[in-house]
Amino acid sequence: DKKVGEGHRGFEVEGDPFASVEEAARRRDFTINAILRDPLSGEILDPFDGRNDLSAKLLRAVDFAHFGEDSLRVLRAAQFAARFDLAVEEQTAELCRSIDLRDLPRERIWGEWEKLLLKAPRPSVGLRVAWQLNIIEQLFPYLQSTLMRRGKELLATLDGAALEKNELDYGRQVTLMLASLGLFLGRGTKSRHGITRLLDDLNIHSLNGYDVRKNTIWLVGERKRALDWYRRRETVEDKEFRFLAARGEAQLVYHLTRARGAFVPEAAEAAAWFRDKMQQLDVWNGPPAPLLMGRHLLEMGLKPGPQIGRIVQAVYAAQLAGEITNFEAAQHFAQQAINTSYG
Repeated sequence: DKKVGEGHRGFEVEGDPFASVEEAARRRDFTINAILRDPLSGEILDPFDGRNDLSAKLLRAVDFAHFGEDSLRVLRAAQFAARFDLAVEEQTAELCRSIDLRDLPRERIWGEWEKLLLKAPRPSVGLRVAWQLNIIEQLFPYLQSTLMRRGKELLATLDGAALEKNELDYGRQVTLMLASLGLFLGRGTKSRHGITRLLDDLNIHSLNGYDVRKNTIWLVGERKRALDWYRRRETVEDKEFRFLAARGEAQLVYHLTRARGAFVPEAAEAAAWFRDKMQQLDVWNGPPAPLLMGRHLLEMGLKPGPQIGRIVQAVYAAQLAGEITNFEAAQHFAQQAINTSYG
């Protein structure tokens, strides 16, 4: 293959069945990926000394003349370093720093970040390498300024989230890991600051049917919730827990709080208290089911229309506040609302 145009599709590929092993391996990115095994003899073929680099936990480019033809290799360096605890050889790092990453589509950038965040035992290693290789400066400059201010806490939280994520499914794992970064960026506004900008730059919306974007922004907004409530646990009311369960997933708040343990001494204790309280109120797995539905209002004689939705919401809010605890009380509340509306 040879580079003939811009972007990751700008290659011309022509097969050569007579190419030598060394010629074929030369097109690989790093020496640790240029190791072959003869399927007939079992012989290991290592023309670029990848096994020694692997033993030395070193990431080295195979061919400096062609490495930069695919700029994605720079991002691959960061995620390989994170996943396999590798250091980038200095000449390779210098080469990576010279490569323009602006031709990369968001989907390919996310593909490498996904591996860094979800497959690495310590994603902080990859983030440090991304800084070293100028990936952060080129693609996420707002994250660079955050790392300069609160880098140690951010990296520790990211690694803490990596430990917490194993109890979650894929969509929630992504949400937790992105929120652990957004924790230090803030939710953002229409001016695209904060976590909203990172989600835009990675083109994150729903993944596997789970609304990662919505839940990540929500979780960043609730980042201090468990700690704040724990600190005023003598006065926090039960209704606050029920309203939280109606807004989003308590388990995500729990795991994000625990992820902060390396820098917030009371985080683990606060998270445990928060979980126990949510379980005691039976809202750990979600909010209580509404006692009164729209069909009940129709049975009470109310005609179809927007008023039904407003009354159902008002009844449910009263239920979450603990003012209504059974169906009869919900009916009574609704009847009062109907009488007030229609005089």
